[in-house]
Amino acid sequence: MRTSACTGGGAFCRKGGLVRLIPALGRNYKVPEKFRVKTYHVAEKAGMVWLS
Repeated sequence: MRTSACTGGGAFCRKGGLVRLIPALGRNYKVPEKFRVKTYHVAEKAGMVWLS
């Protein structure tokens, strides 16, 4: 499964916005399952990134 990293806070998120790791809190911190970030549909077209 693909994981994305937040450049601002460093959190690592999976598809659907599920946060898996928050480095500032340490690898042993258990992130609650209900803790998610807002997601957007993203597409690349004509050399640009589009959000919808």
